[in-house]
Amino acid sequence: MDFDGDGRLDLLSGSNCCDPLGFVFFRRREDGGWEPLRHLKVRPPSNEAPVDLVRSFVTAADWDGDGLSDLLWREHGAILVAPGPFNDAKPIVLARRLEISPKVVPGEGSLADFAVADWDRDGKPDLLVRSEARGMGGTIRWHRNLGAPGLTKLAKGMVMVEFPGDQSIEGFCVCDWNADGRPDLVVTRFERLPTKNPLERQQYRESVWFYPRS
Repeated sequence: MDFDGDGRLDLLSGSNCCDPLGFVFFRRREDGGWEPLRHLKVRPPSNEAPVDLVRSFVTAADWDGDGLSDLLWREHGAILVAPGPFNDAKPIVLARRLEISPKVVPGEGSLADFAVADWDRDGKPDLLVRSEARGMGGTIRWHRNLGAPGLTKLAKGMVMVEFPGDQSIEGFCVCDWNADGRPDLVVTRFERLPTKNPLERQQYRESVWFYPRS
């Protein structure tokens, strides 16, 4: 995504477990290389503290349709949005909250990560959200863009993929993997393998799964 509006694609990354209000920004140079890593900070809405104090997840997209990149930030059960442009010399204010339906209930699960993509190809950015159940398992839901003015409102999530309790998802992305002009899902999965003996050391398997758009 073009985070700073200079016409070149940049890289954003969330933080580690000890930096809940920070994220990493790599600015693209004109020659195609990368400037040194920059550590940026966010500030939640006034008088609010983020629920998720573990690590951050962040992405950028033109969410409000004004031609500028906005910052989307994961909270425990919601997504916060900071409208662009940004002064990256100061903490970026997360001014708006996107309520996600169905809501994630604290203690029963958490909002793990998300992706912005035009899933239904109607020209508007939608939101695909991965929620984790307590322990392992979870779902990826599609929240359709309802096209309201200003910062977009979302439809109730429709389950796209559901994962059983013996599997965990490390992350996912939306891309046209098979070049058919339609967005697909690529998911990294982590699962426990069955054991014959309860005293046997537990074995795990990691894999990448491709879900083509039907």
